[in-house]
Amino acid sequence: MFRKFKGISTMTRPTFIAHCTDDNRFQSVHDHLWAVKNLCETYAEPLHLSHVAGLAGWLHDAGKYAQTFQDYINKSHDGDPNTHPGQVNHAFAGARLLGAFLNQNFDDDAIYLSELIENVVMAHHNAGGPYDYVTPTSGESPFLQRQSQKIKDWTISEIKQHFFEDFSQASFEAYLDEAIHEVSMIPDKQQETQENFYLRYIASCLIDADHLETGDFMVGKTTQQESQGASLDALCRINEEKAALQARQNATDTTSGQGMINRLRGEMSQYCLAAGQADQGIYSLSVPTGGGKTLAGLRFALNQCVTHYLDHIIIVSPYTTIIEQNTRAIRQRLDIEPSDRSTVLEYHSAIGNDQVEQDDPKNDRYYYARDTWDAPIIMTTQVAYLNALYGRGSKNLRHMHRMVNSVVIFDEIQSMPTKAVEMNNVAMNWLAHEGKSTLLLCTATQPSLSHDVLPIGIDAPKEIIPDIPSVETAFKRTELVDHTAKVWELDDLMNGLKSELTRVSSVLAVMNTKKAARQAFQQFNELNLDVKGYHLSTAMCAAHRKKVIKAIRENLKNQMPVVVFSTQLIEAGVDLSFGSVFRSLAGIDSVIQAAGRCNRNHETKIG
Repeated sequence: MFRKFKGISTMTRPTFIAHCTDDNRFQSVHDHLWAVKNLCETYAEPLHLSHVAGLAGWLHDAGKYAQTFQDYINKSHDGDPNTHPGQVNHAFAGARLLGAFLNQNFDDDAIYLSELIENVVMAHHNAGGPYDYVTPTSGESPFLQRQSQKIKDWTISEIKQHFFEDFSQASFEAYLDEAIHEVSMIPDKQQETQENFYLRYIASCLIDADHLETGDFMVGKTTQQESQGASLDALCRINEEKAALQARQNATDTTSGQGMINRLRGEMSQYCLAAGQADQGIYSLSVPTGGGKTLAGLRFALNQCVTHYLDHIIIVSPYTTIIEQNTRAIRQRLDIEPSDRSTVLEYHSAIGNDQVEQDDPKNDRYYYARDTWDAPIIMTTQVAYLNALYGRGSKNLRHMHRMVNSVVIFDEIQSMPTKAVEMNNVAMNWLAHEGKSTLLLCTATQPSLSHDVLPIGIDAPKEIIPDIPSVETAFKRTELVDHTAKVWELDDLMNGLKSELTRVSSVLAVMNTKKAARQAFQQFNELNLDVKGYHLSTAMCAAHRKKVIKAIRENLKNQMPVVVFSTQLIEAGVDLSFGSVFRSLAGIDSVIQAAGRCNRNHETKIG
């Protein structure tokens, strides 16, 4: 959601300056703290931690009440060459001020609140985010070291005096009591085991609010805008109308293979509608490849948002090519123009600012959505998703709080890197149980992630499809042929390709390594057949892969003879259909995913 808030600025220098611009606009510390506090309250409302996050916002720049900081900012504004950013420590003062109020309060909830807020406030300019309470390698505590660090730039009595000249101490103490009460509502076990996520969540609220409010003041305009696009409720209504229309069209085609597949996809969509209107939790959608998971999952997510008043849909995919493909499908389904980059936000490395400028010169809403992830639907990568939860840098940290009270869809969940599986499981448990989010694990080959399989597992997901074996039988479009009795050389593969091209016009060969895919492609070109060959690999830049996939799609559409050599990247949801597929020996999940690129839309009886 897009929310409006405008800070207050003045042309005369206030007594205590928070920010100043080259055109002689000044923002007081009071106005900045109050604006950031209000934004933090709004951000943390879904988890009922408004006063906790608001307290962090209220205190984060209290150090700017120090005379040393005021001397610095005035000299800096007046061009003194001896000033430089960071020469006055203003970040620790709010933490010390809170400590002065809580150091005699030995209540467990007050201590927990103190740890949260002091850490977040001290670290709000730290690139690494909140400080570790214990460093695993040395056993030291970066948090305690900074908590006891001597500061020469100010005294706590000075900060306290000036802070309460601007704000009522009685109101502050009442607000602090409300924050302690909110913390007390977190069960003790969650406080103990999930503190890192609560810490990052409050830090995310603060960093997002601080960056947004400061940026607005510095550029002299409010970038938060009321959404000109559709709300999730409106998008859900559009999607239901499209689903009903598709169902009527499917009913008229009772003979073709494509019609049969579309009717089956419609049934999967209906199952997702029912689950979308059910309780929140962790769900799995185990539809066979080519079963319409993208639009079925969208229907589930939109109905969950409407039913439970959720804020965002975040779709996490392994490759940018899949994101671009699925984004096109979702925009088309929901009647969203390609130039509207803030209703369905793509957040990945292949999006360039020049492309955005060309599509929509008036793109403040896009940049706001990109920086804050405040968009109805967010399409992003596994890397960006994990960075929001664990990564360094304020750009990553400020996204984390958008994941709560949302639907998070993991497209091709089996492709999550093995080394990241358990850390993702920890995050999914927190999002589902404490973060009030619904999670959907999408793939034809569901990995085993439960507690009985992994040391750090998740609760068994609720499967949306009631009878998976029957659905797999109904979707069967391929026959698997085992050629593993003999180890093939490249010459054997070339002979197999030539044999298949006598009966089908398109063949895909999926190799296990980039080197193998490249060598096979090169040897095929040396055959000089009247067949177009293509090569796909993660070694190619995103723009090149996109161009090649577009060319392959055009050839397949026009039924031109084509052979494609690819690494496993083509198996993760790329919507291409070949007459025959060769797969280098791999696990059964990879074999099934490769089979999903064969006879995908039931063009023939069996592939």
